[in-house]
Amino acid sequence: MNGLINGDFGIWQRGSSIPMGSGFRFGPDMWAVNSTGSTVAVDRRAFSSSQTDVPGNPKYAARMTVDSAAGSGNCARFGQPIEDVRRYAGQIVTWSFYARADTPKNIAIELRQCFGAGSPASVSHSNGVQKIKLTAAWQRFDIGINIASVDGKGIGPDENDCLQAIAWLDAGLVAVADPTDHSKIRFLETGE
Repeated sequence: MNGLINGDFGIWQRGSSIPMGSGFRFGPDMWAVNSTGSTVAVDRRAFSSSQTDVPGNPKYAARMTVDSAAGSGNCARFGQPIEDVRRYAGQIVTWSFYARADTPKNIAIELRQCFGAGSPASVSHSNGVQKIKLTAAWQRFDIGINIASVDGKGIGPDENDCLQAIAWLDAGLVAVADPTDHSKIRFLETGE
């Protein structure tokens, strides 16, 4: 079961690129970029129909270009909220994707539980940040992540709780595409 919407980056109702900038901005539908200090541009890249680096004949990838600024509070991230913090609670999920970079560099992924405004629980809980080493070649990553139980944690009354899928970006170009299985994206799925 795919947990992410528009995991193939095929729909960009606001345009197929976001110019270099900072702050919170929408990109491909259901995806957003958020940066402090650093600046990020996002654009859609089409795969050649004859490419063989990423199986399943994907049509598009999202490319992030990051200009990092040094500083302890500076960051750049790309991701989307998955509605309902209870959805994968207490399970192991697998975040599967293909990625590459212009030069070798690290990114990190995180699935963060957000309990919503007005929650008596802490505002959010990280299920761990996992560092990934990218190269200039497309690589498939299958990252298993244990999602904490929500038992005993209060969820806010405003129904804005979620599980945030976040890719923490490093400086330079990062291109991401999803693996396909019979034309269905399996970017985030339960690991049963």
